[in-house]
Amino acid sequence: MNRWEKLILTSISAILVFGILSDLLIVNIVPNFLISQVENFSEFTVVIYQIQATITTLSIALIALMSGVSNDTVYGVSIAHYIMQMKPIILKHKNIITFLLSLILLNYFFISFGLYNSLVSIFIVTIVLIIFMSNEIFRVFQGREQVKKEISNHIKNNHSDTKLLEILFGDILTSIDRDEVLKFKENMNLLIVIFRNSIGLFNKDKILILKWQNNLIEIFAKAFSKTRGRTLKLAYLYFDEIYTVLSKETSVAEELDLWDGTSNEFFDGVKLFDVEELNDLSVFLSIRWKVYQCQRYKVIDDKVHRNNYLIESMFSIIYLAILIDNNKISKFSKADILRQKKLYYDYIRDDISYKKNFEIIPVLMSELRKYTKILIDSQEKEVLKKTFITELNTYSGSVVNDEVRAYHLSIIIYLYYLSYKEELVDEDLKIFSRSILEELEKSVSDYLLFTSFEGPLSNEVINMVRTNLDWWEVIPEDSVKAMLLDDVIDTFLLFYTIHTEKDVDLLKEPIQAILRADVLRFANKFTGTKKISTVDSYREFIKIIFNDDLEEDIAENDLNRLEEVLFDIYKLKEIEEGESKALDEESIILLKNSIKEKVTGSIAPIFQVLNRKKEVGDIQDGSFELHFNTDARYIKSMITQLGESAHSHFVSHILKFLIQKNQIVYKDVVFRDKKALTYLFDLIESHGINVNTLIGYKDRYYGYEKELEFKELASKSNKIKSPKLSNIVTGIDNNDILINSIECEVKIEDVDVNDKIDELEKDKDDKLLYNIANDIYIPFEKDELKKFIRNTKKNIILKIKYEYHFSKNISGVAIIFHSKKNFESKVDEKP
Repeated sequence: MNRWEKLILTSISAILVFGILSDLLIVNIVPNFLISQVENFSEFTVVIYQIQATITTLSIALIALMSGVSNDTVYGVSIAHYIMQMKPIILKHKNIITFLLSLILLNYFFISFGLYNSLVSIFIVTIVLIIFMSNEIFRVFQGREQVKKEISNHIKNNHSDTKLLEILFGDILTSIDRDEVLKFKENMNLLIVIFRNSIGLFNKDKILILKWQNNLIEIFAKAFSKTRGRTLKLAYLYFDEIYTVLSKETSVAEELDLWDGTSNEFFDGVKLFDVEELNDLSVFLSIRWKVYQCQRYKVIDDKVHRNNYLIESMFSIIYLAILIDNNKISKFSKADILRQKKLYYDYIRDDISYKKNFEIIPVLMSELRKYTKILIDSQEKEVLKKTFITELNTYSGSVVNDEVRAYHLSIIIYLYYLSYKEELVDEDLKIFSRSILEELEKSVSDYLLFTSFEGPLSNEVINMVRTNLDWWEVIPEDSVKAMLLDDVIDTFLLFYTIHTEKDVDLLKEPIQAILRADVLRFANKFTGTKKISTVDSYREFIKIIFNDDLEEDIAENDLNRLEEVLFDIYKLKEIEEGESKALDEESIILLKNSIKEKVTGSIAPIFQVLNRKKEVGDIQDGSFELHFNTDARYIKSMITQLGESAHSHFVSHILKFLIQKNQIVYKDVVFRDKKALTYLFDLIESHGINVNTLIGYKDRYYGYEKELEFKELASKSNKIKSPKLSNIVTGIDNNDILINSIECEVKIEDVDVNDKIDELEKDKDDKLLYNIANDIYIPFEKDELKKFIRNTKKNIILKIKYEYHFSKNISGVAIIFHSKKNFESKVDEKP
């Protein structure tokens, strides 16, 4: 409530109290001399009443004067609404008119009861209120600027009022839609002031900060994408001002995430600038750095992660949006364009040199990489000459930090990949990349050699190079290709390492970092028979990168060191894993029980089919044994496979056993013999077999004679399938056969170490060459190898005991398929 309104209310109250108390003197409350002395009361009251009613209607007429400005707004606020409703707290014009009309009714009762002093008081109050209304309304006609200033101050003083904020936000959006530059500027100036005043409330009021965030995102997203000319430029200036405030309140900046919601539109707006307008990059540089300061940084596994990557690409995106647009750059001189492109690189490089903030340096390096890649992909040789090439050419041998070393390596590898390794690269880009490498020939060689004096590549540098080149693979549109870049990175780093470091002990750490957990793949690629072809590719690499014609024997020595390190790393990895997963007695017992349960369950269906014989004579015992020599580390994962294998082998054993016991007669047939099923049915008929069980049959015999008859037989029969028996079809009467399970025994035993060792060859250092995987033979000391084999190799022995009884007659028939060649040899063997 303002001072003027307080004064009016105080005066009205005093006048009313005075008049009413004067009328109450009849009860001696106040002295008689205060009573109004009127000779003709009736005439007096009528005049007062008429004047009051007339004046009251004047208040409504005053409101009509506001109709001319009823639609005018300032900062989104209606001037009429502000004057009549917002500015007064109690004496709103609607309230005054209602009050004045009520006073007419009240004076009627005062006249009726002869309260003449009260009548006069109400008359005076009516005049005072009309004067107040007139004064407020006629302020509008003093000039718009005065009202604007009042409304501005009102909004500033009530900056936490969300309704006022919504009105202002809405008016800004309207000014953007209508491209009203002056209105947009006035509203945004006020908004910036309010934002500064409100920022202290954000940590306490999460709803308020969310309202600001949503509305600011909407305002700037629309301003960047839907405006042109001056309004667009103003939008970037105000965006910078908002971030000026946020950069000083980092705790608020983490909550009010403005950049994520506007970054795409931010770069859409950049496309609308001309090259000439970008000569002054001050606003973009200012925004860029403040956004960096306001981003949420966190370190995970020694890497800095940010909540938005687009700010890292600002200069790359500006370049792509403008400086390759021929319609724009054709208006400017080549020198100006070149200067502008170089300027982007220099800005980033200077920031890296002078900003020592640990959290921001990796992000700046990412920006530099992306921009350099853009220059390469766009074949900007002149710009590269004045930036990256000059930088490498003038390298003085001084120590570089890990981020810069990883950056240089990444760009060199990328150029090498484009020039010599990727076949799908556009030919022009391939030629361009090769020309850059040739121009940098001595510089690259000197740089790699000088930096190697600081020591082998660290884990951090190797990991950064991989991260830097992530997603840099060349993938043409509508093309399927094998991913190649990762392999190029690994090979480059390996060859660079073994060429610059001759000490085997110092090679282990960087090579291990390059290999990661994929030691076996590298051992397969660079050792054994593959080493012969690797010599040529290694010499070619040294020629390209170091400009050195490496002698073949020197190349072989380098690769021998690599092989030694690879084998050593691989061996240590296998030994450590073998020790960590060595089986103790408790583990062996658990594994034996699990295997027994799986095998028993797997072969149980066989016995369910073959134990239905009712008449049983002498029952005999049989057994079947199966051996698995396997890696102890993987037994647990092999249990299901062991059960399936036991089932398959046991079915094969049963069939062979039945044939040996003359319980099954069979006929050899050629695979493509369409009469094969006819032979089967002939055997069934000639031996009078009532077939109710099929063993080892196939599901389909398309095109074979009697295919349908066999399908009908299969539908009525029990089935025992096995992958190992796809070349035999057996039909039996299970009422003539009893095969029943007695027991399944499982043993897990150590292998005979001495037998294995005796079979091994030795290397030149008298070490035993042991084959762990593929054709890789690792040198071991004898005791070392014994321990390793005991930890990693086990024999699993399955023994299935069963009982059986057959009828005297033949119980089944079979046809056995052979290839034509094998079939003819069998025929030739018969007498």
